[in-house]
Amino acid sequence: MASRNLPTERTERGLNPFASFRNEMNDFFDRFAREIFPSDQSSFMPKLEVRDAGSKYELSAELPGMKEDDINISLKDNMLVIEGEKKNENKKEGKGFYRSEISYGSFYRAIPLAADVNPDTVSATYKDGVLRISLDKTAEVESKTKRIAINKTGTTDKNLSNRH
Repeated sequence: MASRNLPTERTERGLNPFASFRNEMNDFFDRFAREIFPSDQSSFMPKLEVRDAGSKYELSAELPGMKEDDINISLKDNMLVIEGEKKNENKKEGKGFYRSEISYGSFYRAIPLAADVNPDTVSATYKDGVLRISLDKTAEVESKTKRIAINKTGTTDKNLSNRH
């Protein structure tokens, strides 16, 4: 069995360990589905990138060849849902194909959201086959974040060291 560094790659990008684990599981099930149904041309799964950008989360989805009108984005039960249909407009009936690797069909992605997302400020843009969604964090959660200083002297609080 091949060894992989599952959480470290994503945590270096700024995701917390639980989000990283969730993303790894989503990727695992996506790969599993593609291996079971490799010739299924009725659907495809767009690649996603989710990033914690401090005051917001940023999501990018690769949707090449799609039109903006064919993409639907919604929030439902603390999930961001991206769905749509990639249509094959160049039907070449009667023509012989040697190989076709272009996927067409419908897709559905449901991304669990962190509890700190403000659902009223979600925005999306679509340009050059890339969908970008910005999800602002709530001000309440942002204001509760506190940086903890590390004691550089190497000593600890005497009350803590006497508890052994």
